Amino acid sequence: MEERWEKPTAYAVMKPSRKTAVRVFYNQQEAEELAAKTDGAYVQVRPGEAIRCARYCAVAKFCDQYQRELAARRSVVTELEEAQAA
Repeated sequence: MEERWEKPTAYAVMKPSRKTAVRVFYNQQEAEELAAKTDGAYVQVRPGEAIRCARYCAVAKFCDQYQRELAARRSVVTELEEAQAA
């Protein structure tokens, strides 16, 4: 993890009138609790990523480990977006 400069998934509490987050959490439950207390707020999921792999590795598109992680992150984000839409 450390050698890949991995950044964890973050949950930003956003308000429609702001460009920046009210607050950013690394725990979804805490973010949802603050959003429930804040008028008009919602939770925006900011998926984590391996920075070194995504931006600096020349063979990332061929790397099985990176491709599996990328697919897993996409499915999690899709599930969260579907849950928020419902």
